[in-house]
Amino acid sequence: MNSSEPSTPAGSQLLTSAEGMVLHWTNDAEQWLGFSNGEVCGQSFHELVIPHECQPLHLRRMRQAIADGAVIYENVLRRRDGMTFWAELRAERLGDQGSEKVTLSWQIQDTTQLRLLRESKLIRDRFRDLLQVIPGALMLVNATGQVVYANRSTETMLGYAKGRLSGMPLQDLVSSDHDLSVICLQIAASDREASETLAQKHTVSARRADGSGFLSQLTLNVFDAAEGVFWLAFLSEETVVETQVTTSLSKPSTDHLEHEIREAILQSAVAQTSADHPSFGLRQRPLLLIVDDEECNRQILNMHLGASFEVREASNGADALLLAVQERPDIILTDIMMPIKNGLELCRDLRASEITRETPVIMLTAMADQGMKLDCLAAGASDFISKPFSIAELSLRLRNFAEMRRQKMELAAQKSQIEAALKDIQEKDTLLVRQEKLASLGRMSAGLIHEINNPLNYALQGLHILKQSARQLPSAAAADFSEVLRDVEEGVNRVARIIADLRGFTRTTHQSQLLITEIQPIVQTALRFFSHAWKAGVELRLDVPLGLKIRADVSQLVQVITNLVKNALDAMRIKDYAQGEPQRLMIQGCCQNSRIRLSVRDNGPGMTEEIRSRIFDPFFTTKDVGKGMGLGLSICHSIIAEHNATIDVHSVPGEFTEFVLEFPSPESNNPG
Repeated sequence: MNSSEPSTPAGSQLLTSAEGMVLHWTNDAEQWLGFSNGEVCGQSFHELVIPHECQPLHLRRMRQAIADGAVIYENVLRRRDGMTFWAELRAERLGDQGSEKVTLSWQIQDTTQLRLLRESKLIRDRFRDLLQVIPGALMLVNATGQVVYANRSTETMLGYAKGRLSGMPLQDLVSSDHDLSVICLQIAASDREASETLAQKHTVSARRADGSGFLSQLTLNVFDAAEGVFWLAFLSEETVVETQVTTSLSKPSTDHLEHEIREAILQSAVAQTSADHPSFGLRQRPLLLIVDDEECNRQILNMHLGASFEVREASNGADALLLAVQERPDIILTDIMMPIKNGLELCRDLRASEITRETPVIMLTAMADQGMKLDCLAAGASDFISKPFSIAELSLRLRNFAEMRRQKMELAAQKSQIEAALKDIQEKDTLLVRQEKLASLGRMSAGLIHEINNPLNYALQGLHILKQSARQLPSAAAADFSEVLRDVEEGVNRVARIIADLRGFTRTTHQSQLLITEIQPIVQTALRFFSHAWKAGVELRLDVPLGLKIRADVSQLVQVITNLVKNALDAMRIKDYAQGEPQRLMIQGCCQNSRIRLSVRDNGPGMTEEIRSRIFDPFFTTKDVGKGMGLGLSICHSIIAEHNATIDVHSVPGEFTEFVLEFPSPESNNPG
């Protein structure tokens, strides 16, 4: 070392300025990182050897070393060849803080293997914890067929005390047509590909501790661990739990096993209904989830906050996410720097889940710099509290967040109730307006029918006489005379059809005879009127099961179905279909939620929302003049209402129209 180089303390491997520029690089540093002293002097240490995503942590620790005099932390370093490794970095400040000659002395120690050992132990402990909460009985069986581990569900199912199953032969717990101990030995002597083919399920007779037995199914899955080959044995009284998990605890593929098991538990938790989890308002105290990898910190927080909150604890972000889905806490208090899944990752995962998206998350950390605060808020944190903190302040903030969450949930519940009530009022209002229109039209029509019907009969009789008289006219004049008579007769007949429709519209409820009857014969009767349509190529799909019954007036229901089918056929005639696409009519019937459902669906042109909203109004029609009065669907609506049933229409323009009739079951319907 020449006199211009700075002196390097014993054990130090490099010196940097307060800004992180390399001042000196020893042979040890060159051995660790592959760069020579001449290559790195004057270069930024963190930009040279620290991956970009890890640089913010290094810069914070560097500032901490300048402020406090020393710091020890772990980070990822990158060698010259691009390989990365975990290292422990020890920084010591040389010179007084604030002076122009402040430098940092650094020592680097490769901790990759040590970290792998720590993570392996954590994974093993977590794996055992996960097995405990898996629904269903599960055992870990070694290659000789002995039980190494059994979860609580297994002990409960078989009636054994805690820990008593360890060391017992699997053959003593279940009997099978196959020798399970032999199968377990086969797996130990097989290569991996062959062993996977041996994994299978067996019908067995399981034996409880009291000697009783029950029929069960046993599923064996290969489990390849560093200590050897094992079986994961799932025992089920009813159905087989088929969870394929294969991993090695000696390498990073352990993540696959944890992922499979954890996903199964998360899916099970999500599938539970909200009724299984008491809402905030039903709890005596808000539920608080504390997440910290230091047990003493959790104990202290629990001791101070336990009086105001019902507390759950987790030691890392991964376990906290599982608890949050299962327990649905009202508020989460989490540390940031944790193994497995840190606080920022936990917060992002919580915000990504619909179940926990609205749960307040409070972050605790000793790193109070602006960058960390922004990272927390960007991850979705509700608040940020720096260590050391006041217990009184923390408790007050948590109570405020819990109260805001309670009020928010109450407002959401009230909003849902108001929206449901408003929708119900709107539907009833629409129904009342429509019924009033129909009632008014009925009263008016009843008077018109009588006044029009008598003159109409006179006109029909006069036409008959004129037809007879036409025979006495000269042949030259008879043709024109007969043509005029046909036009007059067509007009009179149209008036007669209108009167007939109005007469059907004004019928009274007491005329209906509601009897229990099958739907299929009624539908078949209505379809006979349209046999020409099926012969012309209209595709009919009928799915109304025999035995499906309602309480109905048969003639009136035939009238309704006939009208719906006729409208569908008329609509399909005006649509231009693609090559090879047929006109299709589907009629389906089923029992759904204690109600009888009958639908008539066509693949015609559909209808717009504006038309759909008016489709049951009297005299509203989309047909050409002379081809419809617009009373058919109004009459159908009135008939269905008398049956204590409902009629609704669903449509997508250009695709389909579907009319849905829903009747109460014949047993619950009131015929009166």
